[in-house]
Amino acid sequence: MNLETEESRTLSGHRGHISEVVFSRDGTTLVSGADDGTVRVWNLETESSEVLDPTYRVATVAISPNGDFVAVALEDGTIRLVDLRTGEEVLTLFQAYLVHSLAFLNDGVTLVSSDSRTVVFWDVSHWTVRSPEVASIQSGDKQEADMGMGFEESLVVSVLDQHGDPLAGAEVVFGITAGDGTLSTTTAITDTNGLASTTLTLGEDPGRNTVEATVTGLDPLVFTATSRAMPDFNGDGTTNLADFFLFAEAFGGSDPRFDLDGDGTVDFADFSLFSKRFEETERAKLIALAQEMIGMPQGPQLDQNTPNPFNGETEISWFQLQDGPARLEIYALTGQRVAVLQEGPQRAGLHRLGWDGRDDQGRPLASGVYLYRLVGAAGVHTRKLTLLR
Repeated sequence: MNLETEESRTLSGHRGHISEVVFSRDGTTLVSGADDGTVRVWNLETESSEVLDPTYRVATVAISPNGDFVAVALEDGTIRLVDLRTGEEVLTLFQAYLVHSLAFLNDGVTLVSSDSRTVVFWDVSHWTVRSPEVASIQSGDKQEADMGMGFEESLVVSVLDQHGDPLAGAEVVFGITAGDGTLSTTTAITDTNGLASTTLTLGEDPGRNTVEATVTGLDPLVFTATSRAMPDFNGDGTTNLADFFLFAEAFGGSDPRFDLDGDGTVDFADFSLFSKRFEETERAKLIALAQEMIGMPQGPQLDQNTPNPFNGETEISWFQLQDGPARLEIYALTGQRVAVLQEGPQRAGLHRLGWDGRDDQGRPLASGVYLYRLVGAAGVHTRKLTLLR
């Protein structure tokens, strides 16, 4: 009986003798090698191909079980391992004689090659198994919102593999370790860009919410979001001076109802948040009361460092009347700036910062008198300190 077959389609592109063709396990990719010195990776759905150019005549090829890697044996005596996701050669192996056949074992981490005399088993797990090496916070950290405003924030984690590429398919576990917020999901899988996310919704109680994101084998990442209490402390539906008198009684304590920034202390930073609820004319009265009742300074202050002189570490304190930029810097008496201790936006309130007598490069400074200067929206304040070695 005669059986006739018809050609269903033809893939053309090589300019020389084709030495080997192999299919990917899922049947969507065909890899061919030829003595024209090229390897073609064919997409069987579109019949298009990408060309790998190892420059030497190709003896044989093999594709990994997951379809991400191609091994190419060349007539120069080498085996090249190519990452099909990037097109980059990641490994070169040498065998004593010309390789006639290649194959990956089902584990995906063992490559077998044979020549006329030997069969060699190669462990290529470092290159073919992608493991998480880096995980970082992409967005959502250090958010703040008033209670009752329906605060939701997408918390996004980025995961990279050991080669620095986005790692898809990694499991990220999210969990709340502090606060009464809720998460839309506690487990997420990274997408093709190496990203996984969940949504945090703040609860009714004021304070800091802490969320940990965990990837197996890596240190947890920590997100923070703060729910600020609405400053209607007496519950009459408005924020006015009556609320301030209650705030003044709680000043210096840790009552979470008055701790508007959730840092554990009722202080000048909380007063700054409270005062923003007042119109400008009423705010002037409020500030006058605050100066009388809770000792709020009348303007920015830069305090003397303590201890002074010092030979280990000293603490520098300053007060800001309003939110705004601040830069705290150290100068030698010659006028040379030697260190910047703080630069960027700061909340209103009292701030403290330690300094160990080192410059911006981490080098210990010599004994002597130095100037420390606070530069902010309200002007420049300068004091002297003494360093003893």
